This record gives sequence, C-alpha cells and structure tokens, in this order.
Amino acid sequence: MEPSARKTDRPSLCLVLHAHLPWVKRLDHARFLEESWLHEAVFECYLPLLRVLDGWKRDHIPAQICFSISPTLAGMLEDELLRQRRRARFRAWLDLAEREILRATFDPALRSLAEFQRERLWEALRQLDALEENPLSGFAQHQREGRVELITSSATHALLPLLTRHPRTLHAQIHLALREHLRRFASPASGFWLPECAWSPELEPILREAGIRWTILESSSTSNQVDSPSISVTPLGLVCWHRDASTAELVWSRESGYPGDPRYRDFYRDTGFDAERSYLEPALPCPERAGFTGFKYHAIRSESGNKQRYDRPAALKAVEEHGWHFIESLSRRARFQNEHAPCSPTFGPWICPYDAELFGHWWFEGPEFLDAVARHAFHHPQGPRLTTPSAALDFLAASSKRESRPSPPAWTPPASTWGEGGDLRAWIHPHNAWMRPRIESLQTRMEQASFLSAQPNLTATATDDSTVLIRRAWNQSVRELLLAQASDWPFQLRHDARSLFPRQQFERHAHACEVLLDQLENHSLDAAFLSRLEQEDSLFPYEPAQSFRNDSSSRTRTPSF
Repeated sequence: MEPSARKTDRPSLCLVLHAHLPWVKRLDHARFLEESWLHEAVFECYLPLLRVLDGWKRDHIPAQICFSISPTLAGMLEDELLRQRRRARFRAWLDLAEREILRATFDPALRSLAEFQRERLWEALRQLDALEENPLSGFAQHQREGRVELITSSATHALLPLLTRHPRTLHAQIHLALREHLRRFASPASGFWLPECAWSPELEPILREAGIRWTILESSSTSNQVDSPSISVTPLGLVCWHRDASTAELVWSRESGYPGDPRYRDFYRDTGFDAERSYLEPALPCPERAGFTGFKYHAIRSESGNKQRYDRPAALKAVEEHGWHFIESLSRRARFQNEHAPCSPTFGPWICPYDAELFGHWWFEGPEFLDAVARHAFHHPQGPRLTTPSAALDFLAASSKRESRPSPPAWTPPASTWGEGGDLRAWIHPHNAWMRPRIESLQTRMEQASFLSAQPNLTATATDDSTVLIRRAWNQSVRELLLAQASDWPFQLRHDARSLFPRQQFERHAHACEVLLDQLENHSLDAAFLSRLEQEDSLFPYEPAQSFRNDSSSRTRTPSF
C-alpha cells in the first residue's frame, strides 16, 4: 500500500508507538508484581492494537503506523515460560470475571461491565490461539502487508549517550538489537528508537555505520514553535525527525489532553483494591498484597469530584469526538502552513511518537482513539495521510527531486531527551547516582576482557567441553552487563528511591556479570551457576558476545532529497 495512494497533496502524519518493558523474568517467583506488567500490557495494549490493525485490513483503511519493539519486550513475548504464566494469568482473570458476574446479580450496570471484561478476556485468548501465543507474529504479518513499519531500540533500553565513552559497549547495544530484529522479522530496521529519545552528537557516526537511516528526537532539539521544522539531516546523512509538541500535549496530558476526559475509564480505581484478598485470589499480581486486576468499573473523577460508574457508550462517543478533533486540528495547521509558507522546504510530516503502553493500559480507550484517528483521516476532505517515517522519507525525497526543492541544510542537533528537563537529570540523580561507578567499572572491565572473544579457541565452532563452557560464560557475562545497563532501573529509582525491584534487578545483573568475569579470569567456572543464569536471563540466544567485536561490514545508506 503506497502512502501516496490518495490525494498526495495532503500532509503526512506519522504515528510511532514505542513498545518496551524491562526484562522481568524470574525463576524463583511464579507470580509477582513486576511480571504482571508484561501480562497486563499484552492483554490491555498489544492485543487490542493488533485488533485495530486487523480492522484497518478488513475495512480497507489506507493507514500505516510504525511500531518500535524493544529487544527485551520481544524476548519476553517469545519466552515459553512467560507464555505459560501469561495464559495462567488470563485464566485466573476469567475465573474472577465469573465471580464478579455472580456478585453483580442485582446490579445490572455492574454486571454488564463484568460481562464486558469477560468477553474481552475470551477474545484475547482466541487471539493468542490464532497467533500461536506470540503477538510478534501479528505485527510481522501486518508489516509484510505494508500496514506497519517495525523498528528496534537498544538491546536492553540502555541510555546511549551514557555509553559514548565505551565504544564496544555502545556497539553491542546497537548492533545486537539490529541483529535480533533482523532474525525475528526477516527485514532490517530502517529506523532506530533512541531510548527516552536520548540523543548526543557522538551517536551519529555509529548509527550511520550501523545502517540506520532515521531516528526521532525530542521537539526541544529544534524550535518549539507550533510548525517548526520536523526534519533535520546530519552531516553524515542521518535523518532526525523531531517530535511534534502540540499533538504530544493532546495525547499525553491527563490534565489538558484527551485522556483526562471524565467519560473515560479510570486507571487507578480497581476491584483489586476494593474487594477482600481472599476473594480476589489468584487474580492478583502477587499473593502478598492488593493490586490491579483489570476489573475497573468507574470513570475518571469529574471536576465536581464525583466518580461515576463507567459508561462504555459515552466513552466511545468521546473517542469519536477526540479522533475527529485530532484530525481537524492537524488539517487547520496544514491550511495555515499552506497559506503562509507554501514553499517551505523544511515543513515535513507530523511526527507523533508515544509509548505504546499508553494506548489501552494507561488510557483504556487509546486503541479505539487510534482507530478513530485513522478512519477520520481517511474520510476527512483535508485529512492527513497516515504513513510511516520511512515511507514519508521516500515521499519527501521523490517530491523534492520532482519539484527541484533544495535539501534541508546539514545540521547536527544538540543533545536532548524527552525526559524531565529535556536532559539526563532523571538518570543521573542522587537517588540513583550509586549505580554509575559500578556500571563504569563493569564496562571498562568487559571491554578489556572482550579481546578474549577474538581468540580462536573461543569461536562458535569450537566443540570441546571446556571451550564450550567458556564461550557460554562469556556470552552470559555480556547478557548480564547489558541488562544492568537498562535505563529502567535508574529511572524507577529516581521516582521512588525506596523501590526494591529496580535496585534488586540492577544488583542481580551486575553481580552476575562480576562473578562470571571473576570465574573466567580464574579459570574456575561454576556450570550450575551459569546454567541457572542462562535459564533466567535467556534473551539474545545467539552469541551476543560477537557484538562486542567491531564490525565494519555494516550497510551504510545515505538518503537523497
């Protein structure tokens, strides 16, 4: 499906959804809070988004969308143990649905909402059956059909500007992610999602050397005017799309944006906090305390302070209103742009990146909103074309050539993030500062040890038992270092210095890496210890240590305008 199939004079809109969760697999806990993040996201976000894409296909809606899927999330979606636990969790929710329907016998409105939740759960299970338990296969199918562009992010969602002093580590985070993406989806990623949109100019050469064509930066990296340029090109030819600030406010803000409408379902009010724990078991995220179950019967509190029962038809009416408003506001901006600067060489598509989990998890009606946006854009007489960044780039290149338009001037954007303050303060903060020296020490130690990977007796073709064990330990030490580098751990501690999980996860991965390096140096490998780590931290199954070796054979492409 060509993005220019209808009225090519229309502006372009690129929706980019970044799907990411940190690695949370644990062998010693069959049910715990942090693993529930994954199961909730599959049920509330990823499967509903796939249903939206299925609807576009069924109804011939000519819309395209881009998904960034982080390697840690992809690894967990593929993991057999986590799939089994997910199905068990869905079954527990179904059992609770039956109890809730019975409890609401004399409350028709409540009973209707419980039945609605039960039907959603059955629909999700039918969907998983069709997908053979793997939502990734659904996204891959839509990519093959031209409806979706899939890209990746750094291997464990590490904040890349913090790694620029360690080129081998930086190389591993980027190249391993690209290799895993190609293995999963049989198509190279043209774009690369920078975790937290964290950019520094030092990233330009390694991204280009890796064959990356484009990335997305925060709007603060350029002018903050409403219709500021959406695109810049670095001297090495890396295309930097800049996030559109006004559409971000409409969708992100709970105070002034769409998600705060009192007709929408409230995220925080959940039966898991209202009913007795003995009644809720085993539908709770963990047996020790109350938690979210997904059974939410109330709308967002209105300005008057009242919290009403959730009204599904009223919420869907709000979705239609907000979808239309979103498209109409963009159409007005396009008309203004065409009237005041019709020949502007820098006015490109609107780039609208969001966390995928916003749609369906935090904002329950989010998937329906995206569906409404696509359908209203199609039917609006001046609506934008929903396309992908790569397709928009091809379209811009072709139109610039056809109309002899000048290329955007080469320019390297300054460092920025989409985090607090537009900088790194959330990840370099007194609450998490203790992590940095340990990570720096591990990175230096690993990069010095990485020369071992070039030794002939450690190659993947070696077969004697001792060499195989050494190679396994070397690969696992790389996995543990990369997992310790995840941006999730310092970010969570920044907002809750007492939180145990991010502290424990960081300590666990850093300690495992240290122990493995000690054992490698002392020629005293513990096979049982290694095997348990391989089972628990089982992502990147194919020789991740190879990514620590410099690779000059990567493809390099320069976009033309």
